Amino acid sequence: MLEHDKDIYDADLVHYRSRQRAERPRRPKLRLDAEVQARFDLEWSPEQIAAHLRALWSDRPERHLCHETTTCGRPWLGSLR
Repeated sequence: MLEHDKDIYDADLVHYRSRQRAERPRRPKLRLDAEVQARFDLEWSPEQIAAHLRALWSDRPERHLCHETTTCGRPWLGSLR
């Protein structure tokens, strides 16, 4: 707690601070869904897709995906925007 909170829990204050943190600018998510979908269409395994992305963008770790991310299949496509 901050010094001016005087050791008293204030739900309104907590909610206000949470909303302020949520308004911070965030990094845009990656647009890898077309790349991954193309590999799924070629019947690649999630492990093959993850390895391909690591090889394709070896110098850009933000573009690496773990195979568990792709294991869910098509439902997650569109969430990496």
